[in-house]
Amino acid sequence: MHLFDRCTELFDNGMNREVVEKVSRSCYLPASDMLSSLVERYGADFKCAFSITGTVVEQLKIWTPDVLERLRRLTATGSVELLGETYYHSLFSHFDREEFVDQVGQHSAMMKREFSVLPRVFRNTELIYDDRISDYLSSFDQFRVLLCEDTAADQTAEHTTRKSYNDLHLLLFRDHVLSDDIAFRFSNHEKPDHHLTAKTYASRLRECGEMLDDGCNPHALLYMDYETLGEHQRESSGIFTFFQDLTEIIFNSTQMRFSWPSDSLSQPREQMSRVSVQRPVSWADSGKNLSAWLSSDLQKNAMNTMLEVLARARRRGDEQILERVRRLSSSDHFYYMYPWKGDADAEVHRYFSPYVSPEEAYMRYMAALAALELKLS
Repeated sequence: MHLFDRCTELFDNGMNREVVEKVSRSCYLPASDMLSSLVERYGADFKCAFSITGTVVEQLKIWTPDVLERLRRLTATGSVELLGETYYHSLFSHFDREEFVDQVGQHSAMMKREFSVLPRVFRNTELIYDDRISDYLSSFDQFRVLLCEDTAADQTAEHTTRKSYNDLHLLLFRDHVLSDDIAFRFSNHEKPDHHLTAKTYASRLRECGEMLDDGCNPHALLYMDYETLGEHQRESSGIFTFFQDLTEIIFNSTQMRFSWPSDSLSQPREQMSRVSVQRPVSWADSGKNLSAWLSSDLQKNAMNTMLEVLARARRRGDEQILERVRRLSSSDHFYYMYPWKGDADAEVHRYFSPYVSPEEAYMRYMAALAALELKLS
């Protein structure tokens, strides 16, 4: 029964700490310093946005508090917009409205507590969106803008602001091609023209606006993992120089500028059309749906078991076990169980997984749930 003496027994905090410290050295610290230098150079006209889960903030506070302090200083400059999301980066928007709303509320409270801000823009876990998300968020007065993948608008790229089907929120669509060119293809040495230059990329950004009428207020939503800067794309690839050069080109341009997602609220709503998204769309894998987490029998069984344990913890009123189950609800756990078939999607899953196989990820996960179930019996 030693397993239940400490919450940490369910999780490999040695590995968690190792990963957080490693990524902090390669990305969080140098990337935050780079952004700070851009804010210092260009002032309030330089704008960017962050989405930070509650679990990441907790880990930063414990193991790399200097990273958290840098993020706080960046936010205090007025150049950074913080976004809302679920506290545990979970998939509950698809399964449990009550739990989804609870986790969104937890995250908003954390943003207020740690950064003294209340987000106006919401991005769901992995950009998952369908019409229900807008309905579920109707209880939060502060959320006015929602982020989505551009495939939700049934177009390769959507550079105009749209309205949700119920007219409650504005929808901004990530340009997945332009974003992934940086996140995944910036240093693709399999192609002769693998080296993406800031000048070439800026030309492609200009084209986004030239394809639309001036009255449409065109934008290109570039959204990617923060780890793109220094972790997924190493510093030696030139990724930091690329962002600095791109920023300079944009500031010297009369056609482009930086914007926050919330800046879309200044646009006239009467010019915006509505869009209905009836099936969940995400930014993950080639399917752009929920298959990254729910396509295999292992993933589905793990999810169903977790939902059962969550329901039992709620009925029991055991807040400690409920909190542990919520940690196990993170989408990453299910992502690691995706079958390694050898296709392009499988390779990405393999790259991010700390396990030797999807089966090991599943067995370890189910063992943790079994331990909690025993505690509830």
